[in-house]
Amino acid sequence: MSKRESIARYDYIIRKLRIKEASFSEIYDYLRLNSEVQGTDFTVSKRTFQRDLNDIRQLYNIDIRFDNSHRVYYISEENQSEASRRIMESFDILNAFNMGEKLSDYLHFEQRLPRGTENMATLLDAIRNRERITFSYRSFGNGIETVRTAEPLGLKEFRNRWYVLATDTKDHIIKSFALDRLHNLLVTGIKFVRDTEFDMNRV
Repeated sequence: MSKRESIARYDYIIRKLRIKEASFSEIYDYLRLNSEVQGTDFTVSKRTFQRDLNDIRQLYNIDIRFDNSHRVYYISEENQSEASRRIMESFDILNAFNMGEKLSDYLHFEQRLPRGTENMATLLDAIRNRERITFSYRSFGNGIETVRTAEPLGLKEFRNRWYVLATDTKDHIIKSFALDRLHNLLVTGIKFVRDTEFDMNRV
């Protein structure tokens, strides 16, 4: 089975348990039904299913547990992070999109500009690996575009906009750069030493 099919299977497992806790046989039947619809075999053995739960935990930080007394699996909300809650919300929205009919008469989204989230995965890799980045940045005030080199420290959302917090190598000051004004992102491979006193919660 391809990685794409595995990811799709994880999606179906999460969707099923987002609606209601379920036994393995109920999850299996749900996967079998969607296999018939999609023309792909999503059904798995119980051993593979256990591996799927570990993959889901690692990929999405969604903890699926087993209730021995009722013999059902459920999504644990204990110690659930904000990131996990956002992921679960995204699954709910995707589930609505997959209803297979025109939704414009029932589903209305707030009009907003692109948020630059296409660069998030690359930025997170650079943050984890402590590698400098370069990018073109358009200033909010005067609209002038400049090329920046920075040491990324973290990503933060504020008022529905995402920012990368980074030390600008030009003046060594920690600044916030809005992702929707950032493009031509490049990870240089040049390592930097992260400031141990930097605290995301204080910025």
